[in-house]
Amino acid sequence: MPSGQPAGPNPGPNAGPTDRPLPSILIGSIPGVFLGARFSSRAPDYLIRPALMVVLLLSGLKLVSVPNKALATIAPVVFVSGVGYMLWAWRRARRLRAAYGHEQTHAGGVAVGIAPAPAAPAAADRSGV
Repeated sequence: MPSGQPAGPNPGPNAGPTDRPLPSILIGSIPGVFLGARFSSRAPDYLIRPALMVVLLLSGLKLVSVPNKALATIAPVVFVSGVGYMLWAWRRARRLRAAYGHEQTHAGGVAVGIAPAPAAPAAADRSGV
């Protein structure tokens, strides 16, 4: 065998770093989708919005071919902005809940809203008149 030839079969000019990327994609995407769906269904709005903002902005920048060096400069700024917005929204939600004296929760006990629940009708109002 000539020294310049590869030892295995020739993968062709369009071969990537792996011959079978599907298992790698599935190993990362299935748990990611499962955990993301579980987290987003239980997390309050002020956590979900900044996370989506960061992921979508950075993905969009990469989609329009922003160079890696520029993206490496922009990414920390976007991340810190997302965390700052998250903290601001969390403090705002805490202040509003304290002002209304109410915390709306679901079965898991995680705060999901900041608006007060409507008051239940009094016993006299249930007469149907």
